[in-house]
Amino acid sequence: MYLVLGKVDGSCQLFDELSERDVFSWTSLLSAYAKSGNMCRAGRLFSEMTVRNDVSWSMMVSGFVSCGRLSIHGLGENTIRVVKQMLAENLNPNGIAVLGILNCCSHSGLVEKGSSIFYNMESL
Repeated sequence: MYLVLGKVDGSCQLFDELSERDVFSWTSLLSAYAKSGNMCRAGRLFSEMTVRNDVSWSMMVSGFVSCGRLSIHGLGENTIRVVKQMLAENLNPNGIAVLGILNCCSHSGLVEKGSSIFYNMESL
């Protein structure tokens, strides 16, 4: 409910009170921070996550993209860094992540990286 209303503080408090945290609870809080534009906090939370799934990774990519002004704030490079980390952990981006990556590359002037990802999508 807190996430639907955009109340990140309430979401964080509820998360802190959980006796058990699973990938869904972690990703829900990650989503709240990313959707509110707080990618610094989202990044810290992402680093603390003990288990991640394709939705967690996609949320990080989407969060950077939705922050806007990717080239000005260097978020395009951050997105590429997240993708490289994902691939290094032998995880393939899902369709949502790939669209976010391509969107990021096009808006941050990373045309060559975007083209490389696009042409290598079959191997992902």
